[in-house]
Amino acid sequence: MSKNARSELVDLFFRFQSMVQALRSLPGIEALSPEHEALLNLIGSHWHAGQTLSVREAMRSAAYGSPATIHKRLHVLRTIGLIDLEVAENDSRKRIIVPSAHAISYFAAQAKAIKSATKL
Repeated sequence: MSKNARSELVDLFFRFQSMVQALRSLPGIEALSPEHEALLNLIGSHWHAGQTLSVREAMRSAAYGSPATIHKRLHVLRTIGLIDLEVAENDSRKRIIVPSAHAISYFAAQAKAIKSATKL
């Protein structure tokens, strides 16, 4: 890889990072820690794949913290309006986590930042 090509990639990376930082200042998003964002991305990826993710399943995701920590993070995401809980169709005791319209707008804004950053 030439020095010029590598420099363009580094420029692209920092342009994208700048856009992501601007997104993080949006109302409701500024409270997100990297850990909250990672959990939101997990929820979004399940939703995007057409898969359900229950509160219990999320709490078993050891990579995102202990069950109590995950529960607290879910509470924060719900409080700031980034996730909703729905009752499972087949079990009224089971709560399914879905991204809210606000979270979907956030995902779309991130995608737009990626697309914009790649335009040279």
